[in-house]
Amino acid sequence: MQPIPLVSGWNLQPFANFLRGIGAPVERWLVEAGIPPDELMEPDRPVPLRHVLDFVEAAARAEGAESLGLDVGRQTAAECMGAYGACLARCVSLYDRAETAGRLLSRSNNCQSIWLERDGANVRMHSRMDYPLESHRRHADDFTLMVMLEAVARAAAPGWKPQAIYLPGVRSQRFARDELFQCVQMVYGAPYVTIVFSSDLLARPLRPLSPMAGVSAEASAGSLPEREMPADFVRSLEVSIASMLPVGCPTVRDLADMAGTTPRTLQRRVAACGTSLRQVVDRARFRTAKECLSDPSASVTDVALRLGYGDSTAFTRAFHRLAGMPPSSYQKQLLAS
Repeated sequence: MQPIPLVSGWNLQPFANFLRGIGAPVERWLVEAGIPPDELMEPDRPVPLRHVLDFVEAAARAEGAESLGLDVGRQTAAECMGAYGACLARCVSLYDRAETAGRLLSRSNNCQSIWLERDGANVRMHSRMDYPLESHRRHADDFTLMVMLEAVARAAAPGWKPQAIYLPGVRSQRFARDELFQCVQMVYGAPYVTIVFSSDLLARPLRPLSPMAGVSAEASAGSLPEREMPADFVRSLEVSIASMLPVGCPTVRDLADMAGTTPRTLQRRVAACGTSLRQVVDRARFRTAKECLSDPSASVTDVALRLGYGDSTAFTRAFHRLAGMPPSSYQKQLLAS
Protein backbone atom coordinates (compact mmCIF):
# COMPACT_ATOMS: atom_id res chain seq x y z
CA MET A 1 0.00 0.00 0.00
CA GLN A 2 1.53 3.30 -1.16
CA PRO A 3 2.28 5.94 1.51
CA ILE A 4 0.78 9.42 1.51
CA PRO A 5 3.18 11.57 -0.60
CA LEU A 6 5.24 13.81 1.70
CA VAL A 7 7.91 16.42 1.04
CA SER A 8 10.04 18.62 3.27
CA GLY A 9 8.93 22.20 3.76
CA TRP A 10 11.96 23.52 1.85
CA ASN A 11 10.10 22.59 -1.34
CA LEU A 12 7.75 25.44 -0.49
CA GLN A 13 10.35 28.09 0.25
CA PRO A 14 11.46 28.98 -3.31
CA PHE A 15 7.81 29.45 -4.38
CA ALA A 16 6.90 31.42 -1.24
CA ASN A 17 9.94 33.69 -1.62
CA PHE A 18 9.23 34.34 -5.30
CA LEU A 19 5.54 35.09 -4.65
CA ARG A 20 6.33 37.41 -1.77
CA GLY A 21 8.67 39.26 -4.09
CA ILE A 22 5.76 40.09 -6.41
CA GLY A 23 3.49 41.08 -3.51
CA ALA A 24 1.27 37.99 -3.49
CA PRO A 25 -0.71 37.03 -0.32
CA VAL A 26 1.41 33.98 0.48
CA GLU A 27 0.16 33.37 4.04
CA ARG A 28 -3.47 33.34 2.94
CA TRP A 29 -2.82 30.79 0.19
CA LEU A 30 -0.80 28.62 2.57
CA VAL A 31 -3.67 28.45 5.06
CA GLU A 32 -6.21 27.80 2.29
CA ALA A 33 -4.03 24.90 1.12
CA GLY A 34 -3.91 23.46 4.66
CA ILE A 35 -0.32 24.50 5.38
CA PRO A 36 0.53 26.42 8.57
CA PRO A 37 2.66 29.45 7.59
CA ASP A 38 5.03 28.49 10.43
CA GLU A 39 6.12 25.46 8.36
CA LEU A 40 8.35 27.86 6.41
CA MET A 41 10.29 28.45 9.62
CA GLU A 42 11.05 24.72 9.91
CA PRO A 43 11.87 23.77 6.32
CA ASP A 44 12.87 20.17 7.04
CA ARG A 45 9.50 19.19 8.55
CA PRO A 46 7.29 17.03 6.28
CA VAL A 47 4.27 18.47 4.50
CA PRO A 48 1.71 16.54 2.39
CA LEU A 49 2.62 16.93 -1.28
CA ARG A 50 -1.05 17.52 -2.12
CA HIS A 51 -1.05 20.67 -0.01
CA VAL A 52 2.14 21.97 -1.60
CA LEU A 53 0.73 21.41 -5.09
CA ASP A 54 -2.60 23.04 -4.09
CA PHE A 55 -0.69 26.10 -2.85
CA VAL A 56 1.36 26.41 -6.03
CA GLU A 57 -1.63 25.88 -8.33
CA ALA A 58 -3.76 28.44 -6.46
CA ALA A 59 -0.98 31.01 -6.60
CA ALA A 60 -0.32 30.41 -10.30
CA ARG A 61 -4.03 30.81 -11.16
CA ALA A 62 -4.47 33.94 -9.05
CA GLU A 63 -1.37 35.61 -10.51
CA GLY A 64 -1.94 34.42 -14.07
CA ALA A 65 1.53 32.87 -13.92
CA GLU A 66 1.49 30.10 -16.53
CA SER A 67 5.26 29.65 -16.21
CA LEU A 68 5.48 29.92 -12.39
CA GLY A 69 7.45 26.68 -12.01
CA LEU A 70 9.96 27.76 -14.67
CA ASP A 71 10.33 31.26 -13.21
CA VAL A 72 10.87 30.00 -9.65
CA GLY A 73 13.26 27.28 -10.79
CA ARG A 74 15.26 29.79 -12.81
CA GLN A 75 15.99 31.69 -9.59
CA THR A 76 16.72 28.64 -7.43
CA ALA A 77 19.98 26.79 -6.93
CA ALA A 78 20.20 23.40 -5.24
CA GLU A 79 22.14 25.00 -2.39
CA CYS A 80 18.95 26.86 -1.42
CA MET A 81 17.13 23.63 -0.56
CA GLY A 82 17.60 23.35 3.18
CA ALA A 83 19.85 20.70 4.68
CA TYR A 84 19.42 18.62 1.51
CA GLY A 85 20.86 21.49 -0.54
CA ALA A 86 23.74 21.88 1.89
CA CYS A 87 24.72 18.25 1.22
CA LEU A 88 24.60 18.87 -2.54
CA ALA A 89 26.77 21.97 -2.15
CA ARG A 90 29.62 19.80 -0.90
CA CYS A 91 29.69 17.62 -4.03
CA VAL A 92 32.82 17.86 -6.19
CA SER A 93 31.46 16.90 -9.62
CA LEU A 94 28.20 16.65 -11.55
CA TYR A 95 28.22 12.87 -11.15
CA ASP A 96 28.77 13.22 -7.41
CA ARG A 97 25.86 15.66 -7.15
CA ALA A 98 23.46 13.52 -9.14
CA GLU A 99 24.29 10.39 -7.15
CA THR A 100 24.06 12.26 -3.85
CA ALA A 101 20.74 13.80 -4.85
CA GLY A 102 19.26 10.40 -5.65
CA ARG A 103 20.64 8.78 -2.50
CA LEU A 104 19.49 11.45 -0.03
CA LEU A 105 16.20 12.47 -1.59
CA SER A 106 14.21 9.85 0.32
CA ARG A 107 15.05 11.61 3.59
CA SER A 108 13.11 14.66 2.51
CA ASN A 109 10.69 13.25 -0.07
CA ASN A 110 8.92 9.88 -0.22
CA CYS A 111 7.34 10.37 -3.65
CA GLN A 112 10.18 11.41 -5.97
CA SER A 113 13.30 9.74 -7.30
CA ILE A 114 16.31 10.96 -9.30
CA TRP A 115 18.73 8.75 -11.22
CA LEU A 116 21.16 8.64 -14.14
CA GLU A 117 20.99 6.30 -17.13
CA ARG A 118 23.86 5.82 -19.60
CA ASP A 119 22.89 6.00 -23.28
CA GLY A 120 26.03 5.51 -25.39
CA ALA A 121 27.98 8.77 -25.36
CA ASN A 122 25.07 10.50 -23.62
CA VAL A 123 23.49 10.43 -20.19
CA ARG A 124 19.84 10.72 -19.28
CA MET A 125 19.03 12.35 -15.95
CA HIS A 126 15.55 11.32 -14.81
CA SER A 127 13.24 12.66 -12.13
CA ARG A 128 10.00 10.83 -11.39
CA MET A 129 7.23 12.11 -9.12
CA ASP A 130 4.76 9.45 -7.98
CA TYR A 131 1.61 11.57 -7.99
CA PRO A 132 -1.39 10.57 -10.11
CA LEU A 133 -2.74 14.01 -11.16
CA GLU A 134 -0.35 14.97 -13.95
CA SER A 135 -1.90 18.38 -14.61
CA HIS A 136 -1.80 19.23 -10.90
CA ARG A 137 1.97 18.79 -10.71
CA ARG A 138 2.88 20.78 -13.83
CA HIS A 139 4.57 23.64 -11.98
CA ALA A 140 6.43 21.18 -9.75
CA ASP A 141 7.72 19.34 -12.83
CA ASP A 142 8.79 22.64 -14.40
CA PHE A 143 10.63 23.62 -11.22
CA THR A 144 12.40 20.25 -11.10
CA LEU A 145 13.42 20.62 -14.75
CA MET A 146 15.00 24.02 -14.12
CA VAL A 147 16.94 22.81 -11.07
CA MET A 148 18.24 19.84 -13.08
CA LEU A 149 19.29 22.11 -15.94
CA GLU A 150 21.02 24.50 -13.52
CA ALA A 151 23.11 21.67 -12.05
CA VAL A 152 24.30 20.43 -15.45
CA ALA A 153 24.89 23.96 -16.78
CA ARG A 154 27.35 24.62 -13.96
CA ALA A 155 29.48 21.73 -15.23
CA ALA A 156 29.25 22.83 -18.88
CA ALA A 157 30.55 25.72 -20.94
CA PRO A 158 28.59 28.99 -20.92
CA GLY A 159 25.59 28.85 -23.24
CA TRP A 160 25.16 25.07 -22.85
CA LYS A 161 21.81 23.53 -23.75
CA PRO A 162 20.65 19.91 -23.38
CA GLN A 163 20.35 17.70 -26.42
CA ALA A 164 16.77 16.78 -25.53
CA ILE A 165 14.16 17.26 -22.82
CA TYR A 166 11.36 14.80 -22.08
CA LEU A 167 8.31 16.01 -20.17
CA PRO A 168 4.98 14.63 -18.96
CA GLY A 169 1.87 16.29 -20.36
CA VAL A 170 1.12 17.91 -23.72
CA ARG A 171 2.99 20.50 -25.79
CA SER A 172 2.91 23.94 -24.20
CA GLN A 173 3.65 27.42 -25.47
CA ARG A 174 5.40 28.27 -22.20
CA PHE A 175 8.45 26.44 -23.56
CA ALA A 176 8.11 27.70 -27.13
CA ARG A 177 8.24 31.30 -25.86
CA ASP A 178 11.30 30.74 -23.64
CA GLU A 179 14.69 31.36 -25.29
CA LEU A 180 16.32 28.76 -23.03
CA PHE A 181 14.46 25.99 -24.87
CA GLN A 182 15.02 27.19 -28.42
CA CYS A 183 16.81 24.62 -30.65
CA VAL A 184 16.28 21.91 -27.99
CA GLN A 185 14.40 18.74 -28.89
CA MET A 186 11.26 18.73 -26.70
CA VAL A 187 9.42 15.43 -26.30
CA TYR A 188 6.04 15.42 -24.55
CA GLY A 189 3.94 12.66 -23.01
CA ALA A 190 6.95 11.14 -21.23
CA PRO A 191 6.48 9.22 -17.96
CA TYR A 192 8.79 11.61 -16.08
CA VAL A 193 11.12 14.60 -16.50
CA THR A 194 14.33 13.71 -18.37
CA ILE A 195 17.23 15.74 -19.75
CA VAL A 196 19.82 14.32 -22.15
CA PHE A 197 23.43 15.57 -22.21
CA SER A 198 26.95 14.40 -23.02
CA SER A 199 28.47 11.94 -20.57
CA ASP A 200 31.71 13.99 -20.72
CA LEU A 201 30.12 16.46 -18.32
CA LEU A 202 29.73 13.96 -15.47
CA ALA A 203 33.32 14.17 -14.25
CA ARG A 204 33.58 17.92 -14.49
CA PRO A 205 33.60 20.08 -11.34
CA LEU A 206 30.68 22.40 -10.73
CA ARG A 207 31.33 26.11 -11.00
CA PRO A 208 30.60 27.91 -7.72
CA LEU A 209 27.44 29.93 -7.40
CA SER A 210 27.59 33.52 -8.46
CA PRO A 211 27.58 35.99 -5.55
CA MET A 212 24.34 37.29 -7.07
CA ALA A 213 22.60 33.93 -6.55
CA GLY A 214 21.35 35.04 -3.16
CA VAL A 215 21.99 31.85 -1.21
CA SER A 216 21.69 32.77 2.47
CA ALA A 217 23.23 31.22 5.55
CA GLU A 218 19.94 29.49 6.32
CA ALA A 219 20.43 27.38 3.19
CA SER A 220 23.06 25.32 4.98
CA ALA A 221 21.41 25.36 8.41
CA GLY A 222 20.11 22.22 10.07
CA SER A 223 20.76 18.62 9.13
CA LEU A 224 18.96 15.95 7.20
CA PRO A 225 16.78 13.55 9.20
CA GLU A 226 18.58 10.31 9.99
CA ARG A 227 15.61 8.33 8.73
CA GLU A 228 13.85 8.37 5.40
CA MET A 229 10.38 9.84 4.99
CA PRO A 230 7.68 7.34 6.07
CA ALA A 231 7.14 4.67 3.44
CA ASP A 232 4.40 3.02 5.52
CA PHE A 233 0.85 4.14 4.68
CA VAL A 234 -0.44 4.56 8.25
CA ARG A 235 2.69 6.30 9.52
CA SER A 236 2.70 8.67 6.53
CA LEU A 237 -0.95 9.44 7.28
CA GLU A 238 -0.06 10.23 10.91
CA VAL A 239 2.71 12.59 9.81
CA SER A 240 0.34 14.29 7.36
CA ILE A 241 -2.27 14.82 10.06
CA ALA A 242 0.34 16.23 12.45
CA SER A 243 1.36 18.81 9.84
CA MET A 244 -2.26 19.95 9.50
CA LEU A 245 -3.08 20.37 13.20
CA PRO A 246 -1.94 24.01 13.53
CA VAL A 247 -4.68 25.05 11.06
CA GLY A 248 -7.31 22.77 12.63
CA CYS A 249 -7.89 19.07 13.16
CA PRO A 250 -8.60 17.62 9.70
CA THR A 251 -11.95 16.03 8.83
CA VAL A 252 -12.32 12.72 7.02
CA ARG A 253 -12.99 14.69 3.83
CA ASP A 254 -9.80 16.74 4.35
CA LEU A 255 -7.74 13.56 4.73
CA ALA A 256 -9.34 11.89 1.72
CA ASP A 257 -8.64 14.95 -0.46
CA MET A 258 -5.03 14.98 0.74
CA ALA A 259 -4.67 11.28 -0.10
CA GLY A 260 -6.31 11.75 -3.49
CA THR A 261 -9.17 9.37 -2.80
CA THR A 262 -12.71 9.23 -1.37
CA PRO A 263 -13.54 9.13 2.36
CA ARG A 264 -14.90 5.60 2.07
CA THR A 265 -11.82 4.32 0.21
CA LEU A 266 -9.52 6.00 2.74
CA GLN A 267 -11.36 4.39 5.64
CA ARG A 268 -11.14 0.99 3.94
CA ARG A 269 -7.38 1.40 3.41
CA VAL A 270 -6.89 2.34 7.04
CA ALA A 271 -9.06 -0.57 8.23
CA ALA A 272 -7.02 -2.97 6.08
CA CYS A 273 -3.98 -1.90 8.12
CA GLY A 274 -5.70 -2.97 11.34
CA THR A 275 -6.60 0.45 12.70
CA SER A 276 -9.12 3.29 12.25
CA LEU A 277 -8.96 6.93 11.25
CA ARG A 278 -9.91 7.94 14.79
CA GLN A 279 -6.95 6.01 16.18
CA VAL A 280 -4.58 7.44 13.57
CA VAL A 281 -5.70 11.00 14.39
CA ASP A 282 -5.33 10.32 18.11
CA ARG A 283 -1.78 9.03 17.65
CA ALA A 284 -0.84 12.03 15.48
CA ARG A 285 -2.19 14.38 18.13
CA PHE A 286 -0.39 12.44 20.86
CA ARG A 287 3.01 12.60 19.11
CA THR A 288 2.58 16.33 18.53
CA ALA A 289 1.42 16.86 22.11
CA LYS A 290 4.60 15.28 23.45
CA GLU A 291 6.70 17.68 21.37
CA CYS A 292 4.68 20.67 22.56
CA LEU A 293 4.81 19.66 26.23
CA SER A 294 8.62 19.62 26.14
CA ASP A 295 8.38 23.43 26.11
CA PRO A 296 8.19 24.53 29.77
CA SER A 297 6.25 27.66 28.80
CA ALA A 298 3.46 25.66 27.09
CA SER A 299 0.34 25.19 29.20
CA VAL A 300 -1.98 22.22 28.82
CA THR A 301 -4.68 24.59 27.53
CA ASP A 302 -2.32 26.05 24.91
CA VAL A 303 -1.40 22.58 23.68
CA ALA A 304 -5.05 21.48 23.59
CA LEU A 305 -5.99 24.44 21.39
CA ARG A 306 -3.00 23.89 19.10
CA LEU A 307 -4.09 20.29 18.55
CA GLY A 308 -7.66 21.26 17.70
CA TYR A 309 -9.38 20.12 20.88
CA GLY A 310 -12.40 22.12 22.05
CA ASP A 311 -11.06 22.34 25.60
CA SER A 312 -8.30 21.02 27.83
CA THR A 313 -10.59 18.40 29.38
CA ALA A 314 -11.04 16.56 26.07
CA PHE A 315 -7.29 16.76 25.45
CA THR A 316 -6.49 15.43 28.93
CA ARG A 317 -8.80 12.42 28.45
CA ALA A 318 -7.30 11.59 25.04
CA PHE A 319 -3.72 11.97 26.29
CA HIS A 320 -4.39 9.83 29.39
CA ARG A 321 -5.84 7.10 27.18
CA LEU A 322 -2.52 6.75 25.31
CA ALA A 323 0.03 7.69 27.99
CA GLY A 324 -1.61 6.38 31.15
CA MET A 325 -1.20 9.80 32.80
CA PRO A 326 -2.54 13.33 32.27
CA PRO A 327 -0.50 15.74 30.16
CA SER A 328 0.34 17.93 33.16
CA SER A 329 1.99 14.97 34.92
CA TYR A 330 3.83 13.98 31.74
CA GLN A 331 5.17 17.52 31.33
CA LYS A 332 6.39 17.68 34.94
CA GLN A 333 8.07 14.30 34.57
CA LEU A 334 9.67 15.31 31.27
CA LEU A 335 11.02 18.61 32.54
CA ALA A 336 12.36 17.03 35.72
CA SER A 337 14.42 14.45 33.83
